[in-house]
Amino acid sequence: PETAARTHTTLFTYVLGATSWEIQMAAERRDPEAWRRLRTTMESLSARDFPTVVELAPELARTTGGDEQFDYGLDLLLEGLRVRTPS
Repeated sequence: PETAARTHTTLFTYVLGATSWEIQMAAERRDPEAWRRLRTTMESLSARDFPTVVELAPELARTTGGDEQFDYGLDLLLEGLRVRTPS
């Protein structure tokens, strides 16, 4: 029962988080000023302080949100659960 409950909570919070993110991103896409602020913030990050984020910025922008990213994350979670959970 504990594993089932933890699995449920993990999947529930993934879906809730992804949904919340999509709602926020949709609102920002409708507001050009918010979109500009986000881009400005991302472009101003220090490569010394945030080397991975700066290096991956184009890919992060391309893969943030959407059905394909949701499916990718869900597949990762499910595969991890398969490995950790006995049949």
